[in-house]
Amino acid sequence: MFEAITILRGRLSEENQLEVFHGGFRWFASFQWRPITTDVVLNETQLQLGTTLPKDYCIFLTEVSNGAILFHDSVHGQWGYKIYSVEELYEKHMLWKRSIPTTWQPNFLAFAELFGEANLLLFDLARPSSDKDGCSILEGSAYDPVEYWPIASESFHEWLDHLITAQGDKYWLWR
Repeated sequence: MFEAITILRGRLSEENQLEVFHGGFRWFASFQWRPITTDVVLNETQLQLGTTLPKDYCIFLTEVSNGAILFHDSVHGQWGYKIYSVEELYEKHMLWKRSIPTTWQPNFLAFAELFGEANLLLFDLARPSSDKDGCSILEGSAYDPVEYWPIASESFHEWLDHLITAQGDKYWLWR
């Protein structure tokens, strides 16, 4: 399911960096991986949240990395993605829920944030993927109403695969 991550990790330098190109610029993206979590900790987090996390996201947390930093511009800090660990998930979810109270819906679950922006990535638990292993991902913004939030992907594993292919660029905004 996460073959692209295995390939990506094999291409990283010893400093966990990768040379990327987008927007007409060449730069070095940094990556950080955390040790995987356990099913016990994951189940406790789901109980705390009062919901079941998407299956593909759970597999990522227990088999790939318990949270990660992807395509981070470590020079300027204005680009990249922070996928929350299970230890951060509840607190960060509640923070985003309080930050966007008028448009937040009970089927939303924050799981990541974007560096250099006031945006987050969240699961829309009411929109399961066709394979039922995940659910739709939206890019949310505190400045825009929900109807303007773009759908980034049908599932977490698809989002990661496409993000890696796009070298960290927001492929869901390409027109």
